Amino acid sequence: MVDVQVYCPNCYTWVRNGRAEVDEETLEALRSLLDRVKFKGMPEDTKPLFLFLSEAVRLKLA
Repeated sequence: MVDVQVYCPNCYTWVRNGRAEVDEETLEALRSLLDRVKFKGMPEDTKPLFLFLSEAVRLKLA
C-alpha cells in the first residue's frame, strides 16, 4: 500500500490524495517516470517551484 501526497503551493503543505496498492516493481517504475518529467512552458522571468514532478509528488509506503 502506498500513500500518494502532492505539494500544495497555495497552502505550503503536503496533501494526501489517497492510497494505492502497488507492488515494488510498479512503485519503482512510477518513481522513475516522475524523475523524468520536467515542468515546461514557464515564463522566462519566473522560476518553477519544482524542476521535476518527482519533487512535487510523494509516494510513501503505508
